[in-house]
This record gives sequence, C-alpha cells and structure tokens, in this order.
Amino acid sequence: MKSILIAAPRWLLLASLVYAPWAYGCVRIWTIDVLNRVMLLIIVLWLAGGAARKMKPMVPLLLWASAAFLFLQGWWLIANAQAYYDRAAYKFLPISNIWSAAPGAVDQLDAIPAMLRLTGLLGITCFVADLARREVWRQRIWWTIGGCGGSLILFGLIQRILGAPMIFWEEGRTGENFFATYYYHGNAGAFINLVLPPIAGLALIAFQAREATLQKALWGPALLIALAGAAATASKAAIVITLLLTGAFVLWRARLLIGAWLSVPSKMVRFISLAAILISLATLCWFGWDRMKHRWAEEQWVAFSYSTRLLVYQQCLWMVSDSGLWGFGPGNFEITFPHYTYALDNKVAGVWEYAHEDYLQTLIEWGWIGAAVWTIPFFGGMIAGLRTYWRERGGLSSADRTLLFTTLLSLLGVALHASVDFPLQIASLQLYVAVFLGMAWGSASWKPSRVPV
Repeated sequence: MKSILIAAPRWLLLASLVYAPWAYGCVRIWTIDVLNRVMLLIIVLWLAGGAARKMKPMVPLLLWASAAFLFLQGWWLIANAQAYYDRAAYKFLPISNIWSAAPGAVDQLDAIPAMLRLTGLLGITCFVADLARREVWRQRIWWTIGGCGGSLILFGLIQRILGAPMIFWEEGRTGENFFATYYYHGNAGAFINLVLPPIAGLALIAFQAREATLQKALWGPALLIALAGAAATASKAAIVITLLLTGAFVLWRARLLIGAWLSVPSKMVRFISLAAILISLATLCWFGWDRMKHRWAEEQWVAFSYSTRLLVYQQCLWMVSDSGLWGFGPGNFEITFPHYTYALDNKVAGVWEYAHEDYLQTLIEWGWIGAAVWTIPFFGGMIAGLRTYWRERGGLSSADRTLLFTTLLSLLGVALHASVDFPLQIASLQLYVAVFLGMAWGSASWKPSRVPV
C-alpha cells in the first residue's frame, strides 16, 4: 500500500500531461472536470504517501506560504460570496453570506469550478517541486512533455496537409482557427511555445551523446516538426515568441549545436536528420508561411483586433478600480465584464470569456493583494530557477542544466504571451505551466545527493 501511495500520484501526473492537451486542450467543461479530479487525486495521494512514510514534503517555504494564502483567499471569497448572477435577467441577486462587510465573490457558482482548478494547480506546483528532486522523475517529466508535445503538433500538421475543415473526429463542424486539438490557434501556439524548448533540449542532449542513435532520430525531427507547427498555427503573437525562444536557445548553445552535428558518426542518422529538415522546411513554407503571411497581410483584421483589444483593456482598467484589494472572485471576469461595456455600444460585441490580457484579468478577479501574491509562485519560480542556474552551474549535470534552461525559456514564453492573450486561463496550458514552475522552484535541490525514493 505504501509503494502504491508513492508511485500512483507520479504516474498520474505523467498521464495528466498527456491527457490535458489531447482532450481538446481542456477547454470543454467535462474535460476540465476530469482534469480537476485527477489533480486533486494526485495531491491527496502525494500527501497520504508522505504521511505513510512519515516524511514531510520538501517544498520551498515561500511557495508553500503563497499557495496557502491564495487557497485561503479564493475559498473565503467563495464562502462569503455577495451575490448570485441570474443569467436570464442579466443581473446580480444578493444572497446571505458570512460577513457582509468583508470581501466576497460577486458570483459563487462561477467561482467554485475556477477555484477547484486553481487549488489543483497550486498543489501540482508544490508536488512537482518535491518530485523533481529525483533525477529519474524529472527525466520522465521531460520526456513526457516532449513526446506528447511532438505527437500533438504532428497531428496538427497532418490535419493541415489533408485540409481538414475541423478536428478529425468533429464531424459536421468547420473552423478556421483550429490547430491539432485546440479550437483556437492562439492556444495551440502557446502550447507549442511551452513544449518547444524542452524538445529542443532533448534534441541537444541526444546529439551530444555518441551512441544515442534512436534519440537523435526521434528528437531531431520532433524539433523541426515543432518549429513547422508554430508557423502553421498562424498565431501572430505565438510565432513572434517562437522566434524569440528559438533565437535565445541557439545563442545559448550555438557552439555545441555545430559541434554536435559534425560529431555524428552515423551517416544514416545524418541522412534521416537532413531529410527531416527538408520535409519540415517544405511543410513550413507550404502550410505555415503562406498562412502566416496571409494573417499578417490582413490589414483590416489586424487593425480591428488591435483596436478592439485596446478598448477591452481600457474597460479592464475601469474594472480594476472597482475590484479593489481583493477582487471580484476567481472565474468571475466573464459575468462582470458586460456590465462595463455599455458605453462602447457595439464596438465590443459578443461574450468575452477572457480579457485577452492575463495580468489584467488576474487583477480583476483577485484584486491588488491577490494579484501581488500570485506573482510569488509565478515570477518567483522563474527567479528561483534562474538563481539556481547561475549559482549551481558547476553542481548540475549537463542534462539538468539543459532541462532548467529550457524550463525557464518555456516560462518566459508564456509570460510574454499572457500580456496579449489568455494562455494562463486554459486548463491544459495552466497544467504545463504549473509543472514547469514546480521544476523551477525545486531546482535548488537538483544536486547529486541521495534522495529518498
């Protein structure tokens, strides 16, 4: 029983990393519900396993404290909710609460599922920070992310090649902006930018090893497929970030990349890699570049997208002034935003589930205090990983240095994307970010010391 409690949450984490992007990116209610249940099960099994072994989780104190604060704030806002939103009448109906003078969510029903997911994500970050102390498990996480990412991007390219009007099994529907299993190409682009650096790191490690023939044949093409997929999504923000991440990675290991290619002894591997490069470039030009160029050339659409988002951002700043120190409550942006757009007439039409600017949406839902605390697990994790990279370069193996650097690149990419879109609101992307943050927070313990299984 003890061994089951130890192993089960670890393997469930790997399974969730595969499930989340393949299940429509976890944007449907039922897919999110499954992911929530799995994450909460992982946390319960992890804590139970630690109790059974009489071992407390090894999680940085600052991460524990910030996660605990956000957990308490979110659930207090729900418990002390001020109103219930009547969607038929488009108005908020007051409800009884614990303390009317204290802050509370503006709608309880929408806040509960959002907070369940965020509770799971905070727990996953802490779990991975503890788990990543074990070299074999951080390698497994790395391989799972790379393998799942590469397969999903390949699936998306196959759809482009065959001219599919929608995801293969979505019969009777059409869509212009889908890619792979994601309905919105911006989310697909954000996913690619999350998995691209780890795939590039695996390719680098493979080409540095003399006898890793199979790995070279696997990760070399996977990297090129990921680059072609980034262009094929035709997401303007995503492709710019792809170029930035690729440039940063190449500059980081330019000399090693050239030396690794020249040192490959097998002509077959070189031939396969060269063929993969040519195929990927052809795919990039055929299905990616033309589509991307078309998107950028649509001057009216670009101007409309830009001006509309500016209007939304202006209204969000107005909302921030009303959300105060504690916010409107997690998941309550969608129902509050329409009440701030009446002065815009029809300039901002339809339902805006997200602000298309994750930092503003965080301020609206969590207030100034909650948003400030959210910077600790997110940006604090990036700072912790960067600190480890510079301080412990001599104490980290080549694989761990590469893993840590690519983890930081992935987090940098999503942090940039969050300023112009909503990657941090999509459950599958949130899960990957939580795992990367856990890796970064736990990187200080990646030393070659004996760690309990």
